[in-house]
Amino acid sequence: MSRDALPTYLNDHLAGSVAAVELLDRLIDQASAADVREPLVELRAEIAADQQTLEEILHRIGGHDSPVRSLVGWLAEKAGQLKLLFDDPERGKLGRLEALEILQLGIHGKRGLWSALRAVQPQIPKLHGIDLERLEKRAEAQHAQVETLRVESARRVLSGHHSPN
Repeated sequence: MSRDALPTYLNDHLAGSVAAVELLDRLIDQASAADVREPLVELRAEIAADQQTLEEILHRIGGHDSPVRSLVGWLAEKAGQLKLLFDDPERGKLGRLEALEILQLGIHGKRGLWSALRAVQPQIPKLHGIDLERLEKRAEAQHAQVETLRVESARRVLSGHHSPN
C-alpha cells in the first residue's frame, strides 16, 4: 500500500462525513414533527462522534485533515440542495426522501470504512486499540434507523398522502 493511500482514504470519508452532518442539519431544521426530528438529532450526534473518531485516526497515523476534501463534501451537499430546489421547489417530502437515501448510502460507505480498517488493523499498529467492530455495528444500526425513516418518508411521498411533516 502506498504511504498516502490510508490518509487519502480517511480524508475521503471525512469529506463524506462533512456532507452527512450538513445534510442532517438541513433535515433537522426542516422537520417539525418530534417523531422525525428526534431520531435525526440523535443520528447527527452519532455521526459527529464518528467524524471525530475518524479525525483522531487520521492524526494517529500521521495524516492531516484535507480542507479541500472537506470543502468538496460541503459543496456536494449544497449541490444536492440545489438539485432538490428544481425537483421539489416546496422543499417538502420528495427532498426528505432523497436526502434520507443519500444519507443511507453514506452510512453504508462508512460501515465499509470501518470494515476495511478492521481488516488491516493487525498490520497497522497505530490502529490497535480502536474498537472498529463497535463502530461497524453502530453504522449498521444507523443504517437501519435511516431505513425506517426512509420507508416512512416513501410512504408519505409516493402514495400521495401528505402529512404536516
